[in-house]
Amino acid sequence: MRGGADTDSYSSRTSVGSYHLSEATVLKRAATPLFTLLLSLFFLILPSLTARAAMSIQEVTSPKGITAWLVEDYSVPLVAIRFVFDGGTTQDPAGKEGLANLMSGLFDEGAGDLDSEAFQIKLDDVGAEMSVEAARDGTYGSMRMLAEQRDAAFDLLRLAVAEPRFDQAPIDRIRAQVLSGIIANELDPDTLAQRKWLEALYGTHPYARPDQGTRLSIATITPDDLIAFHKATFARDGLHVAVVGAIDAETLKKKLDM
Repeated sequence: MRGGADTDSYSSRTSVGSYHLSEATVLKRAATPLFTLLLSLFFLILPSLTARAAMSIQEVTSPKGITAWLVEDYSVPLVAIRFVFDGGTTQDPAGKEGLANLMSGLFDEGAGDLDSEAFQIKLDDVGAEMSVEAARDGTYGSMRMLAEQRDAAFDLLRLAVAEPRFDQAPIDRIRAQVLSGIIANELDPDTLAQRKWLEALYGTHPYARPDQGTRLSIATITPDDLIAFHKATFARDGLHVAVVGAIDAETLKKKLDM
């Protein structure tokens, strides 16, 4: 794609609005994609919260049942969308470690009838910025777009999410980038120490595996592997969405079902 969680200390009880959560509850929820998405929404609206006393978060449900959190904000002509699909690096099949990570680098490398170059040109034409990243338990994506170009930008986002091409040339290019990272990590003392710590903590659990995979595992990944993994993990019932910016609820409902 052309484009970690930090552990902070918690007090014994954490307040969120009028809700009070125990430390154990916060730590448990912090591991879920939905909770992480809620935190993403909070940080998206934080600059506006400093300027305004209150901010309304709407729950929007499309006719086909996709639910999103929406904060309408017309102070700047932009729309930002953040989404997560359940299913990340811990769902990599045995022997295919690094599959989710490799897939996350390919969503802006061609979709639908647009190859990699054509898709990149379209993104530039509409002034949209897109990124996707695989985490342990979810695959996170985001797009920022100009409000006046939101129809075209949402079209590109839909193509990328629903119809990624996974062409061989981009796969080989992104795989080479991942391999360079793996080789660099093999020489990095901090990365090696963290890996040993995870292995000691989680044993044979997938949490102990490196998200990038290994030299051997990423070499085995094929377009068919990517297609199958995408089909298995990018399901409507595992999608969570947060949107901030110059868009109203009725318009968003239509965009969610595209």
